[in-house]
Amino acid sequence: MDGKSLISQIGSVLGALIGFAVILYLAYMATKLLGKRLSFKSGSNKNIKILESVSLGQNKALMIVEAADKTMLIGITSGEISLISELDGEKLKTESENAPETMEFSKAFKTVLENNFGKKLKKSKEHKNDNKKG
Repeated sequence: MDGKSLISQIGSVLGALIGFAVILYLAYMATKLLGKRLSFKSGSNKNIKILESVSLGQNKALMIVEAADKTMLIGITSGEISLISELDGEKLKTESENAPETMEFSKAFKTVLENNFGKKLKKSKEHKNDNKKG
């Protein structure tokens, strides 16, 4: 009886692991598929560049596109692509101007630990020191 229960427990654990692996694989594939569908950027084009895009909802987006030395703001829906206006490409912000500051993971992790747990540790040490004095 103990042998059967052990085998059944091992089978349950293996079944759970296989189920977890299948869920992870499906999540990976869904992310990959959505990434391809929602990504408008393509690095292989030489004459047309999508400089920036913003999603406005399901099947709606605004894009800044550069084509034939012209910069344009276009609106995209599921049934139509419309030119909203031509833009002065020289007045657009470059990536370096609006790029967020990057930080190495180790520094960011240390900062988060200090901000969240450092205060608690300092308070508990101060509390212990107060108890020893008093």
